[in-house]
Amino acid sequence: SGVRFDASAYTPFKNGSAADGTVDLGFGSGRYKDLYLSGGIYVGGTGSANHLDDYEEGAYTPAKNNGGSVSYTQQNGYYIKVGRLVTVYMDIVIDSASSESGSAQITLPFTSQTTSPSKPSYMSFVPWIVDTNFTSSTRKAAGFINEGVSYMFMYRYNQENSSGYAYANNNVTGRWAGWINYYTA
Repeated sequence: SGVRFDASAYTPFKNGSAADGTVDLGFGSGRYKDLYLSGGIYVGGTGSANHLDDYEEGAYTPAKNNGGSVSYTQQNGYYIKVGRLVTVYMDIVIDSASSESGSAQITLPFTSQTTSPSKPSYMSFVPWIVDTNFTSSTRKAAGFINEGVSYMFMYRYNQENSSGYAYANNNVTGRWAGWINYYTA
């Protein structure tokens, strides 16, 4: 086994000819330390669906996105982005809120996709909300993301509403925590 130095690539060789899928780079107890790439990698195939060109992890600061005056005890957000799929974990505690407008919205670290040929534009958010309207109780809520925005709308489960869900109210206090998956632009 070996490597052939071509004009613009290093290609695997075995028994004097080009090898396809039969030569490893490193082994279990003989590994390379780091790999730095300016492009992506193809995993499990050579088609565009097998091309991974982005992986990122990081923190961000989630916040209400409705104007007005809002103060927080904590604003913790963390995301993992693999290709265009983002998983966001968040936990915010709202101390006070006033003069907000519109339906309750929470900011996200990336803008959502604007077209969806085979992927959904939004996915469900599964948090728990405790606010002054039902102090000492925990309610499940859901959220959704429209196309081309960097925030999600919040819905709370409403037993009094025949449809089961209603927009979460603005100007409420308490903890909003959960996770969501969505696709970036």
